[in-house]
Amino acid sequence: MPECVKYKLSVMAHRCLNGRVPQYLATLCVPVALVAYRQHQRSATRHQLAVPSYRLSTYGRRAVAVAGPMTWNAVQTQLRRLDVTTAAFGRFLKTVMFSEY
Repeated sequence: MPECVKYKLSVMAHRCLNGRVPQYLATLCVPVALVAYRQHQRSATRHQLAVPSYRLSTYGRRAVAVAGPMTWNAVQTQLRRLDVTTAAFGRFLKTVMFSEY
């Protein structure tokens, strides 16, 4: 079951970066390259997302605004390509997830 959640969050983050979600969801996924004080870090070139800080360790890390970017950043670097379609990204992600288990 946790892998299904990771899959859904990763696909949602991919759609956010490609602009295929409503605006309220797209604001949750901010690339590190767009954050002013983090533009020159290595994570900016790896297509990672900025993870907002949270207070509660029980509920805070489960929020979509935190869990989505954390899951996207945990995906392998070669899968985080934005030039592939969402369907192809989902197939690649499933292949990687099945090979891990």
